[in-house]
Amino acid sequence: MKRSVWTAVLAIGVGLSASVASADESVDLSPIVAQQHELREELLESPDSFPGLTRSERGELLDRQAQLFSLFEGKTTAAELGEEERIEAFNSLEWIKSRLADSRGERLVCKRERMVGSQRITRVCRTEAEMTADRERSREYQERAARSPGRDNG
Repeated sequence: MKRSVWTAVLAIGVGLSASVASADESVDLSPIVAQQHELREELLESPDSFPGLTRSERGELLDRQAQLFSLFEGKTTAAELGEEERIEAFNSLEWIKSRLADSRGERLVCKRERMVGSQRITRVCRTEAEMTADRERSREYQERAARSPGRDNG
């Protein structure tokens, strides 16, 4: 499935998971169930669709979805869930969301780096995907510089 579609699914999941845990008990559970069924179908049909997920994470994700389906069975709104059930649903949805974000290189990594030309150390935060792209650009630049005519390579 395309990245933009999964980004939208994750964004919807964030809002829905927060709504499930909140005091707003009128939240319709059917979009959550539909989203999780779509995700489950993608996971089962295309095991390589989330290459960053380990086999154990994939198994746990499927288990958490099964728990959600069981929790939501026969219910249409969050009002039908008890407080502990809403908390359990929220935690499961957040866990699923975080694993999917991690698997797609969207996990935020922060490092302390020294600024070029300065002794000042700053905290720099980037996603894993951004860091990978930066490394690739640097490698390409170095290769181009090494091949450029007139450069003394010896």
